[in-house]
Amino acid sequence: MSDIELASLSLETAVLSAMMFSGEDALEFTGKLSEEDFSTPENKIVFKTIKKLLMEKQPTDEIFIVDALKKEGVTGAQDITIEIMGATPITLSDDYVLSLKRYTKTRKLIELRSAIGMGLEKHKSPDDIAMEAIRMLEELEESSSNNEHRSISDIVEEIYKDMENAR
Repeated sequence: MSDIELASLSLETAVLSAMMFSGEDALEFTGKLSEEDFSTPENKIVFKTIKKLLMEKQPTDEIFIVDALKKEGVTGAQDITIEIMGATPITLSDDYVLSLKRYTKTRKLIELRSAIGMGLEKHKSPDDIAMEAIRMLEELEESSSNNEHRSISDIVEEIYKDMENAR
């Protein structure tokens, strides 16, 4: 696991833990985050469960979360919840949300880099690789919650240059 993945996972766990302990205060953050901001299936399902409990005005403590996870058929619900609760306690803030969003963007860019590399290894046509890259970049742009990223046309131009240099 890379340093980026470890840092992201640590931050995800801390955010989920804070959401569990914050109760209704965490509701505002469920609108700023999505399942895609969490890298593991376990963290995704816990986020989804916390969000559901908050929307139903239910407590988000260990008992309710474990019960809801078990109803969803999640195996190891107790262990997953205990691991999250063991995270370093934080107070939820926009700073943590923005950091988590940055890690999400970084993970997606790493996936893009990997997809381009695999396309080149499989001798796909440069046009097919570029179209897949554009699709992935458009998805990234749509899911991005801020305007800190470069325009797609700038990124696509850079990708074409890289592909030309790789020939």
